[in-house]
Amino acid sequence: MLSEAKNKSANDAYNNALQYLKGEAPQASDADILSLIKSAAIVQDSAFVGDGNAYTYYTLLRLAKEIEVIGLKTLPAASITTFKDKNWRPSDLSFGGSAGLVALDSNGGVSQLISGGPNGAEIHALFRVPGAYQASVVTASQDAVFVGANSQIGCTVFRYTLANKKIGKKIMGIHQHCAGIATDGNALYLSMPDQKEIRRWKTWDDTSPQNWALPDADQPGAMVFDQIGQRLVVSGSSGKAYGVSVIDGKQQLLNSNLGVVTSISTSKLNIMFWSGKKILFLARSDNHGENPPANLALTGGAIVGVAVDSSDHLWFADYDHALVKGPFSLS
Repeated sequence: MLSEAKNKSANDAYNNALQYLKGEAPQASDADILSLIKSAAIVQDSAFVGDGNAYTYYTLLRLAKEIEVIGLKTLPAASITTFKDKNWRPSDLSFGGSAGLVALDSNGGVSQLISGGPNGAEIHALFRVPGAYQASVVTASQDAVFVGANSQIGCTVFRYTLANKKIGKKIMGIHQHCAGIATDGNALYLSMPDQKEIRRWKTWDDTSPQNWALPDADQPGAMVFDQIGQRLVVSGSSGKAYGVSVIDGKQQLLNSNLGVVTSISTSKLNIMFWSGKKILFLARSDNHGENPPANLALTGGAIVGVAVDSSDHLWFADYDHALVKGPFSLS
């Protein structure tokens, strides 16, 4: 309908203005900048084309130049949330669908991190991996949370289904060690350092995984699913990072001088590698290094987990200071 095309065009115009102006007020929230734009903008021109069934609408906004030098400078800094609790120390972090922001702690507990509610920053416990297992990595999909753990038996994955709160587990490698975990919503991926390969199960019930060996016999470690690139981004023990297509396992070298990577995250514009207290931003366009955003205020401790939410905002887990902090805008 024409009215829907008009509304979509207006929203696109406001969003384009938001993306253009965010660099002028990196500490401000997207909502505050967008509210300022809507109060100061006028529609200078509009047009549409269509055949009666489908329409394309165009909207041209006009903003006074004063908005940059006056309005944006007066906006308050975005509210930053800190999750912290007695005897709670995060060890990994993930974001996925209805699960939202999920943390694994050093005692094997898995929690949803909920902000903005009546109770402020809330750490809501979901389940705990039994003490016989060393839980090390967590990932989340639209409807479930997965934890990779190791024991004397080998590599085991625990699945917590959000709808019915049921816990399932599967042995993924007898007397084998897993180091990284990722999901694309259906398939589950594990990095197996001793076997120097990534394994892919098409579904939770799949019993015959595909095996993708890393080049140069590298040992894979930290790993994340990159939705935009439809690939896994995985670090190797040699300090190299690879992009691995989830369609055919084809691999691309992204960087060869990273050191020991503890966590990987992806945003609309960047791939980010975290190593202790350091971070490297790579541009998606050509993998060149970039400076982190000015508003990214790290706490000086060892970063053990990072997640980017659906608004392209970053959250990080600091092991030394036993906290999770965010959101920080990345776009």
